[in-house]
Amino acid sequence: MVINSNKEIDKLDKKALEVQMLRKERSNLIRHPFLLELEKVYYQSLNCINLAPKKAFSIDIFPKSKEKPSKGIFKKCNWICGSFLSQEENDVNKNEFLKIIRKLLPLINRKKKIVFPNTFNCFCFPDQSFDYVESLATIPWTENLERSFIEIHRLLQHDGFFGFASFGPTSLKEFIYNLKELDYNLSKQSFLPLIDLHDLGDVCGSVGFESAVVSSEKVLFKYKKPESALKELRRLSGNPLIDRSKIVSGKNWYKSILFALDKCRDSSGLVTLEFEMIYGHAWKKQKTSENPLTKKNSNEDFFIKEKKIKFFS
Repeated sequence: MVINSNKEIDKLDKKALEVQMLRKERSNLIRHPFLLELEKVYYQSLNCINLAPKKAFSIDIFPKSKEKPSKGIFKKCNWICGSFLSQEENDVNKNEFLKIIRKLLPLINRKKKIVFPNTFNCFCFPDQSFDYVESLATIPWTENLERSFIEIHRLLQHDGFFGFASFGPTSLKEFIYNLKELDYNLSKQSFLPLIDLHDLGDVCGSVGFESAVVSSEKVLFKYKKPESALKELRRLSGNPLIDRSKIVSGKNWYKSILFALDKCRDSSGLVTLEFEMIYGHAWKKQKTSENPLTKKNSNEDFFIKEKKIKFFS
């Protein structure tokens, strides 16, 4: 249940992250409810924006389960899906026999095409390839957030739109607090602080985006049993930290997790997990003679909503 803090770049085990997220991809062919809700609050925020993209690029942690949004503004645009991992397509399709079969059978070869970056943050597209780029839920796992935003800035046309969403630092705060009370050292190796909405706005300005608007909402997910909550958390979690525990945590740690989750029950007796959904957008500046990466823009707006949405499982 670890999410990368972006501020501790050297502490990530890239290979572990790649392997773990590829494994999670297989179990997330159906979109995860946490991601669905994050996307929901983000796309709702576009209702008041005059936007009609023609060529869009969506960077995702589980691109196989990511579908083109049904919103009217995207109906006529060319939609391309990409992965945030530097996982080459050759690595995904290692079986040579299957490659031959896919070429021979057109029906099998119709699977969704996903664009992988050449390196951790760089894609093969030329400069100014898109007028809309979104990066939803990738921020917590990004090795270097500023470098990632610079690449998105490169991909966008002048006056292009960049949309993003992430889980905020207050996500799962009660659960993490309960777990630290039981085993502080082990829980410290299992969680990292998530990026704050103000820091996201600062990064946008530092790489050349302007008119950044960042908002947040609190969303509650409710479960009848701690086992159900844990199952859902595990589908979206992993531990890419270099200093993570190298030994299997064992049954005691598993029992501690269930106990900590059980203490998260609300007045109605349901296990409640609170997530902070951070979402926002920014624009690439119109073409000027000034280098956009040398000037920091301070015109960011921040909004925090205390609206809580409840989900039962």
